[in-house]
Amino acid sequence: MELLLLKKSCSRGQVFSADSLLGLVVFLFALSIVFLYFNQLFERNSSFEESSELEILSFNALRSLVETKGLPENWNSLQVSEINALGIASERNVLDPGRLSRFLEISGSDYNSVKGILGLRKFDFRFSVNDLNGALVFSAGSAESSRVSFKTSRLAIIDGRIVKVSLEAFK
Repeated sequence: MELLLLKKSCSRGQVFSADSLLGLVVFLFALSIVFLYFNQLFERNSSFEESSELEILSFNALRSLVETKGLPENWNSLQVSEINALGIASERNVLDPGRLSRFLEISGSDYNSVKGILGLRKFDFRFSVNDLNGALVFSAGSAESSRVSFKTSRLAIIDGRIVKVSLEAFK
């Protein structure tokens, strides 16, 4: 009887260390797979959000430039700090050469302020006007390029001829 009690007391609560180690390794492996999955999911989501923001902001900036006179309407005779919105149109989709010239001038001299006014603070931009044959007529903005970019284009009229106006925003 004493031997039976001794045998029962020796088998309770004992864990073999190799079993514990194997269980810990399997648990840590499964946990690392879960962390990797959620990290990739987070990166895809943030990339999608950034692309969507880039698309919306570049579309809005070009629309503002080509469809409006800006705010105030006499912005082309003001200092950059007094400009609320840039617009290079004399009427919708008809570009004013004077406003366009002033826009190109301040884009070259105060690029960061122009980015802010266009609503592209976080992003860089490249603005271009091409004829219908693809020849560059005017350009402004950054010459750099990036993997993450969005380009939007519109047709407009300047000096009686049709041109393609493009704005590419990138990070």
